[in-house]
Order: sequence, then structure tokens, then C-alpha cells
Amino acid sequence: MSEAFYGQENLPSKCWKLHKYARFYTEPGKGSWQYFDNVVLAITATNHLLLSRGDIIYENYPLWNSADQIKVIWKGDSVLIICKNQNESRKFRIKFEDTAAKTGVEQCQDCVKILADFVSVTTVSATSEASQTETEGLLEMPSKKPTELLKGDVELKDVALSLLSNRDNLPLPYRVSASYPMEDEQLATLLCLCLTDPAFPDFVHKVDVQLTKLISS
Repeated sequence: MSEAFYGQENLPSKCWKLHKYARFYTEPGKGSWQYFDNVVLAITATNHLLLSRGDIIYENYPLWNSADQIKVIWKGDSVLIICKNQNESRKFRIKFEDTAAKTGVEQCQDCVKILADFVSVTTVSATSEASQTETEGLLEMPSKKPTELLKGDVELKDVALSLLSNRDNLPLPYRVSASYPMEDEQLATLLCLCLTDPAFPDFVHKVDVQLTKLISS
């Protein structure tokens, strides 16, 4: 476990290298799991659950106020996460990798302890009679040739481009309803304060410049 991701030491986060990450896709009449290697899980300093590989972001969810949207099912060195957004749901599973310092089970336990501060965690023991729906795939994650890219995976520059154009172009993981810890009226007040700050236009300009750089990179 390390303390930074994306090489941004000034933005500390808890990181774990995963042995396997699998995403469930639903197709007409059936569903299937697709697998990835070399994925890193991070719980960021801003309390986001982030799964990424390099500049590719597979999952990104805010953890605050998400107790009703995110459910975690934990067994040994593996976790099944179910995310609900309005009438849609999404699930993925992760298996933690052994390191020289800790086993995959210990790594998973460290992560689950943090997640439990934000969302519901259900523990499934080896002798549990839990339903197949909840424990599907947690006993074994078969070795499969990893898929390099899946439909819907986007790089940071693609996210930046969508933010500057049409956010509806983003796939489901990027269309989660905002659950920031403030009411609409508080957000409106904050916006008014920002707009009356003489330094705010310069800040917006700098953000625009950085987004443009990401798009052209």
C-alpha cells in the first residue's frame, strides 16, 4: 500500500495494487464479466473510490453520502461492490494482491475498514450460506487474458473534452448523480461567493488552460 497515485505526492491517498479487477456487463438476455490486470485501487484524500491503470479510469465514486448507493460485500481477499444510481446499477469485483509485507486478505481488510466509514459492508465467511447473488465470483476469479480496453473506458483527456462539451457523452461510471455534502442552497451560496471573489476569474482561466492541456496531450 502506498500513499500517492498518479505521481501526485501532494495529494495523498491510500492505494492498493490489485491482483484482479472484473467489471460486469449486462447484455440482452445475458451478462458477463470482463477482467483487467495491473489495476490500482485508491481511496483519495477527497474520499473518492478510484480504480485506474495509468491514465485510464475504470471506476470513480464519491464515498460521502453514498450509503444508499454503494454496497460492499467482503470475503477474504476479495470484494464485490454494487453501485446504484437512480434506476441503474453497476457491479464490479476486486481481488487484492499479496505483497512482501501483507497478504491479500490483510490488504483487503485494510481497505474495507476505510470503506466501512462511508458505506454498508457485508462480511461473508467461508462457511456462510450467503446467496449466490451476493457472493457470485468471490470464491474464485479465474485467470483470463486481460482485456486492454473496453467500450466505455476513457482517458483523462476524454473526460476533460466531455466536460468542455457535452457530459452526456460519458459512460455510466461518469454519470453518477452528484452527492456532495451540501444542499442546493448551500451550493448556490458558495457559487455566489466564488463569483464575487476577485481572484475567481483567474482561477477559472487556469482551470480552462489545464483542461485544454489535457485534451491536447
